[in-house]
Order: sequence, then structure tokens, then C-alpha cells
Amino acid sequence: MEQIGATWGGLAADSPRGILPSQYIRELLNTGVIRSSAPLNDTSIQPSSIDLRLGKKGWRVPAAFMTRNGTRIADRLAEFENTYYTLDLTKPTFLEARKMYVFELQEEVTFPKHIRARSNPKSSTGRADTFARLIVDGSRNFDFIPDGYSGKLYLLVYPISFDIIVKEGLALNQIRMHSHNPPKLSTEQLFAIYERHQILYDKEGRPIPPSEHIVHDGGLHLSIDLSEPIVGYKSRKNSPPLNLLRSGHHEVHDYWEPIKRPSTGRLILDPEHFYIFKSKELIRIPTPYAAEVIDFHSGIGEFRSHYAGFFDPGFGYGKHGELKGAAAVFEARVRDTPMEVEDGQLFCKFTFEKMAAVPEIAYGVDIKSHYQGQGLRLGKHFKS
Repeated sequence: MEQIGATWGGLAADSPRGILPSQYIRELLNTGVIRSSAPLNDTSIQPSSIDLRLGKKGWRVPAAFMTRNGTRIADRLAEFENTYYTLDLTKPTFLEARKMYVFELQEEVTFPKHIRARSNPKSSTGRADTFARLIVDGSRNFDFIPDGYSGKLYLLVYPISFDIIVKEGLALNQIRMHSHNPPKLSTEQLFAIYERHQILYDKEGRPIPPSEHIVHDGGLHLSIDLSEPIVGYKSRKNSPPLNLLRSGHHEVHDYWEPIKRPSTGRLILDPEHFYIFKSKELIRIPTPYAAEVIDFHSGIGEFRSHYAGFFDPGFGYGKHGELKGAAAVFEARVRDTPMEVEDGQLFCKFTFEKMAAVPEIAYGVDIKSHYQGQGLRLGKHFKS
């Protein structure tokens, strides 16, 4: 690692603490820290993350799992081959809803001791109601690559509302790499950033003061918007297979039921359905920082508010603060029992982290996105 550290300070022991930006990610690729069995295109690298892509082979398995005590994922998958079946992803492959699959990924890593990573589903994966969690040999946590890890990466995939179609090279998740395990920003730090950058605006473009949204747990809380003519979408049952290889292709009404504004301002969510909503506030992420939505926070309700939690530097902000925010879209599922929500009720929690450096590209500016400037928007696979 001496040679790599000499060419790029991000791998040196005294490198800056924080999330690695796009230009550092390219160096990880150039130096072989991240390797891939197929060439990457520029759209795979985001301001603070890199997409991971499905490999050639998959396995049907009975349940999600992790490995410990020296057991390798490859050994477990060999066991499953005798009782279940394998999938060939060199051609479009059908995955049945509410069945668990594991896929090898095209990428693998050799991290130095101070680099680790977290994984999240991509926005398009979350909005297709598809559970996608990273696993690696020996890790005690899903969606986590420990510092110093060297080896292959695998993805657990569990479609929930819809059958889906996938193929080798499709990106369902992404990883965000961290140097020296940076802490989440504290409440005091979050207030200071808010003062410098103005994080939240209302729908008329007026600044929102932080007092009602920064809770004293290091989090920024956003609320649900039930005031528009259409406030959200509810998943339909018995829909056709959702082909994740095709963008702008599927008819919305085959998969989603629009939810009209409730006359009472309140709405009951049912555990049998998956929902898409948006925030009442417009949020922006300044380019020196990145944000993540906590998927489950019991303090504001027994529900999961988000599947795809990474929000890149520049979201709703632009490159130099020229934008006045964008709505956050929630991918929601309540747990066990029905739950009533009210217009303006707190619905999700953002945490912020510092970047190791300002990324050379900003979300939705240098790389266009289906979701920049979004209102209530379904995934990219559906017709507008």
C-alpha cells in the first residue's frame, strides 16, 4: 500500500476523515482497491458513492444470512445449490416476489485498514419495493464492509410487492466509503451548518427555521405532505412483472393506485401495502456534506420510512447553492398494525456526515438524475 498511498493521500494513514468523494473513488478504481469484472461507465460513480452491479450468477436461498467464524459465503451458496437452484444472469432473469435470492457482484475490494463502506439500495430499487442488502465474508452486519476487508461482495435481493426481471450488469445498490470512520454530525454541528447554508425551504421557496426540525439527537426530521391533490401512491397486488432493465416503460396504473388528498388531513396506512409519499419541506444537501435517511426510527412511529437512504452532496442544492431544495420521497411500509398519519407529521430522520473533500461532481448538475428537483415521483422504470 505504500505506492498507492504515495500517489493518492486518500489511502495514506493521515488522509482526511470523511466520506470519500467522486474523485477519490476514481483513484480507488485506478489503483485496484476496487476491481470489477466488467468496465464501469461514468454514471456508476456518484458524488459520494459508487454503484455495484449484478454478476453472472445467482442463487435462490431460503432466507437472508450472514457468515461468521471463518465460514465463507461461497461455502454456504454451495450448500444451497443442492437444495434450491441457481440462476444464469447472462440473460434476463425472472425473480418471484417474496422469495430470497443471493447474487455475486461484479465488483470486489481490497480496503486498507482505515477505509470501510456502507451500502444502500439505489433510489430506483427502493421505489420498486425491492429489498437489497449487501453481505461479505465474516461481517457481523448487513450493508457493511469492514475496514481492511479484501474479497468478493454479494447482494441479498428480496422483491416484495412485484415480481421483477434483472440481468447481469444491473445496479441495485451502491456503497459509500468512509475514511477513518467519521462520526455523524452532532446537533450543534447541524445547527451551525444550517446557519451557513439554509437546509430547508417551504414549497413557496421561503426559508424554514431549524428549530422545529433539528431534534436533539443529531438528526434533521422532515414531515409528510398530505396537502396536494395526489398525496402518494399505494402498491397494487397481482401486477405484471416489473422489468428493471427498462426505464420509462411501465404503465403506472398497472402497479400503483394514486392516493387522493384525504378530506380530514389524515390517512391510515395498511401493513399489506407499500407506499410512496413526499416531504412537506424542500431539503438541500451542501456539497461539503452527505446525508442519509434512517430507515426505521421508532420515536416517530412503527414504520419504515425509507429504503434507499443515501442523499448525495448537491441534492436540491446544486454546485454552488443555486437551488432552493427538493422534496424527499419516502418509501414507506408500516409494521404489523395499521397506523394513522397526519399532514405535517414528522415522518423521517436525516443524519449528516462530512465529506473528506468536496466532490468534483454535484448531484443532478454534473450527472443528471431522474430524481433531482423531484416532487412526488415514482421510480425511473415507470412512464411519467
